[in-house]
Amino acid sequence: MEKKLISQLVAASGEKKLEIAKTILQNRPQFFDAVCQAAQEENLRLFGPKLELFGISYISDRCVNHCKYCGHSAENKKKRSTLSPEEMEEDFSVVLQFRPQEFCVLAGEHPGSTHAVIAAIQILNKLNPVFGNPLRQISLNVAPLEEAGFRKIIENSNSNVPLQFRVFQETYDRESYTENHPTGPKSDFRFRYHAQTRAMNAGFASVGIGALLGINLKGKRGNDVEILSLIQHACVLQELTGKLPASVAIPRVQHMPDKTIEHGTRVDDETYIFYLSLLRLALPETKIYITARETESFILSVENIVNVRDLAPRPAVGGNLSGCNPNRFQNILGDQRSATAILDDLQIRGKY
Repeated sequence: MEKKLISQLVAASGEKKLEIAKTILQNRPQFFDAVCQAAQEENLRLFGPKLELFGISYISDRCVNHCKYCGHSAENKKKRSTLSPEEMEEDFSVVLQFRPQEFCVLAGEHPGSTHAVIAAIQILNKLNPVFGNPLRQISLNVAPLEEAGFRKIIENSNSNVPLQFRVFQETYDRESYTENHPTGPKSDFRFRYHAQTRAMNAGFASVGIGALLGINLKGKRGNDVEILSLIQHACVLQELTGKLPASVAIPRVQHMPDKTIEHGTRVDDETYIFYLSLLRLALPETKIYITARETESFILSVENIVNVRDLAPRPAVGGNLSGCNPNRFQNILGDQRSATAILDDLQIRGKY
């Protein structure tokens, strides 16, 4: 029965896919081993044994949102900054020397950030050939825009590298969403939910979706609903744009360096592995991302069901160039190894 239902999940679409995923989630103990094994087999078949890497750079921490779990939240009283074009070039180069396949540009949600985002894309296009053209994708984890704003980025950046717009809904539960985002543009759930559709309509090559696990206020069942809602969001995108999301991520909320976060129900390791495995089967052609929020040992345990990991992120403005005090990071990192250490480890094990 387990294998038959898993096969149906991989092949199904729309409401049928949701129905099967819900049944599997409700019977997790019965399906756990079969789902995890099938996820590894499907991942190897579709993507092979190796991981891809993405570099990151925070180009600005200016933000007008109040997000209770974020170190860059507007109510956190600290000095804010935005990298100049010259600083971007230096910060990006620190990462590009290691030749990641993807580069993710991050910025807080601020009315004046679009110009900096366009400059970042232009600089990455200039630097890419300098480092042997490693980049296959530039992803933007920045404020959702109206369709015209997304189109402005496409038209003014004139990128030779495909662009992905990637933003997380954070939580799909309306009550939890409102509690965690009391003020700022991000408090508009619906505007954020349809951001990927607007980006695709504006000409982005692909989009990514995600949820931040642990801020849902409805307990363990609430976290299950986040996974089902992600699958549903993917199906909505396919219906509206003709394409499934190219990437999905479900990072677990981590404490900010200077304070404890009051959040919902933390997701334990076993449940997290099951969620990742279920997403692999429900969205077989969508790449799953894992980040250095997790420990080195945990990342190792899920390498056979994920596809992309970050390369020594330093989540603060100019963090690649300066290294930065971890107390300035957006969140605490579980894996703080250098890019060299990560690459050496992956290459020794034949994962890169």
